[in-house]
Amino acid sequence: MKENQHINADRFLGFADVYNNARPNCPEKVKTIILKYLGKSPSVVVDLGCGTGLSTTIWSRVSNKVIGIEPSNDMIKLAREKSFGLDNVEFISAFSDNTGLENSSVDIVTCSQSFHWMNPETTLNEVSRILKKGGVFAVYDCDWPPVCNWEAEFEYNKLFEQVDKIEATHPDLKNSFIKWDKENHLSNIENSKNFRYIREIVFSNT
Repeated sequence: MKENQHINADRFLGFADVYNNARPNCPEKVKTIILKYLGKSPSVVVDLGCGTGLSTTIWSRVSNKVIGIEPSNDMIKLAREKSFGLDNVEFISAFSDNTGLENSSVDIVTCSQSFHWMNPETTLNEVSRILKKGGVFAVYDCDWPPVCNWEAEFEYNKLFEQVDKIEATHPDLKNSFIKWDKENHLSNIENSKNFRYIREIVFSNT
């Protein structure tokens, strides 16, 4: 299992700049919904699989302390550079199921387009361990492609059908990562029995 984690972390080596420039920013609606469910200002927010920190630093004006957890050395290096001067933001090199954080120490845990790279069972147990009573765990993803033009979207989907085929059959690629299906996120969270209330929310973002 640890070997799979390292494989996924290594998948992003050398791509931190490209990833950072192409990835969408976190919608404000995400923060609004999470804070509504929490019902107070958070003291500690943790962002699992934080990448280059795009989904981490957004909490710096809301929470007393913000912690990004990221196993990829390239990603976390860029995240630290970009967050220079934000005294309440720190980044820890760790995996989602072994954060090293204290029990019941976190108000909010988020996964921004990253939960599919994590073992759901062990990660959800770790989230449950570090969350305070009444804390919020939020997994959020963008639906691709963005709404723009039907021809462009059609060709995008054709392209990624081919990408999926190549990744599934090419000897050098098919064993280079392990990914969990996003369609199972909700059921995995429900089946963990770690959370008292669970729901899926769909919203539009521009």
